[in-house]
Formats: sequence, C-alpha cells, structure tokens
Amino acid sequence: PNDPFLTYIPVGGRFNYYLVESISVELAGSFTGEAVQFESELTEFLKNNKKIRANVDLLDIQVWRAGASVVWSPFYGKLALLQRKLSHFDINLAAGFGVVQTNSPNEARTETEKQFKPEGIIGGGLRAFLTQSFTLRVDFRQFIFQKVGGGVATPSEVTLGVSFFFLGG
Repeated sequence: PNDPFLTYIPVGGRFNYYLVESISVELAGSFTGEAVQFESELTEFLKNNKKIRANVDLLDIQVWRAGASVVWSPFYGKLALLQRKLSHFDINLAAGFGVVQTNSPNEARTETEKQFKPEGIIGGGLRAFLTQSFTLRVDFRQFIFQKVGGGVATPSEVTLGVSFFFLGG
C-alpha cells in the first residue's frame, strides 16, 4: 500500500472459483502488520534531519485486510513465442468489497486503537499461462476506505504471484 511514511510488503493469498470461463469470485486476504512494514525514506529523513525537527504522526496503520471480488476476464489471447510455442494470456478486471483492520490514534493521540473499516476494491491483472494449469500473474488493486479524521484513503497494491488451477475439467 502507498503510505508516504511506511512501506508495506503484504503477505497473502487469493482463491478464485470460476462460475464460467471468464468470470470468477475471488476471496483474498493479506497481512501487512509490523513484521512486514518498514519506515519509508521520508520518515527516516524527517527523523534524522536536525534542522527540520519534525515528528511524524501516523494516522491509519494497516494491519490486515480481507475481501471478496468478482473478476471478469474480457480479454484473452495467444502469443507465439519464437514461433515454436503458443502461450495463452488473459487480462482481467476486478471489483468488490472487504474489510481492513487499522491501528488508529484516539482523539487525544495518546494511544492507538484497533478499527475495522469497510473498503471498496477495484483493480485488474494479467495472467500468462505457462502450462494448462499453471500461470504467472501480476495484479493491481486499489482499496478505498474512510480515513481517521475524515477523508478517503486510497492505498494501492501491486502483486506478483503464481496461480495453480485444480479440480478443473
């Protein structure tokens, strides 16, 4: 997720159930807690620059998220690799809803409290089929939820992964 003060490296997974060849329902979840988040270069700069003397006040620190989406693959095709092998690919669009847990400061900013917030999910992806049941995938997801103190947070996520199809006909 794109937070100017923290760099998150989400760890998670996705499970898709295909209703028809081009439409699936996706369940997804990822963990973005303290074990997989690091202070960004901006935070380091603000903390270490003696002339600025700034204190970074983090609002919503994301801990985990889970959601369900509908994924539609309207574009698919084949490529000839070196005129020796056909490779299949598809491009997909996704939309859905989920929940994100954040650690947010209380009104006095003396401590943080867990909050569970509903979020909208939109995105897309590309899958390149290596075999009939194994693919490489790149996905983009944009999450939308209400920030602490008003406004809308729009963290985004780019993932690189593999897919394995099983129980298929």
